[in-house]
Amino acid sequence: VGSRQGYDQPRVSVTGGQQPEDGELHVDVVAARNLVKSDVIGKSDPYVIVGLGDNKHRSNTVKNTQNPEWNFGVDFPIDNNTNDDLKINVFDHDKIGKDKSLGSINVPLHDLLDSANGANAGEWMPLKGVPNGEVLVATNFEPYTEN
Repeated sequence: VGSRQGYDQPRVSVTGGQQPEDGELHVDVVAARNLVKSDVIGKSDPYVIVGLGDNKHRSNTVKNTQNPEWNFGVDFPIDNNTNDDLKINVFDHDKIGKDKSLGSINVPLHDLLDSANGANAGEWMPLKGVPNGEVLVATNFEPYTEN
């Protein structure tokens, strides 16, 4: 997976370090690259779980690759009481036994809102807990409009 057009835009702060305003945070987990190989035979069958608080969503599984493209989008409601980190966990689906972790990312909500400056804002984020692997995450925040 090469460089993605439109994913290197400058960041603009929308929160100014203050409490988030009410709205909806859209998160796209676009792809991953250079994931660790966890299977003895063949490549991994990766999927991603994206969560904010108790709200969790699972992507489809992409078979036999270390560089999956999910194009997986989820929406999270945000209000001034939302203070959880966004959690992104990548797993290798195994038919027998427990799925293996291929790494994870915890991103503070204020960092996401500060980087959510348009529908194509995004960056490659390194996975923690593994020697290599990155996930391309794009975010967009839409404040609720008052009537």
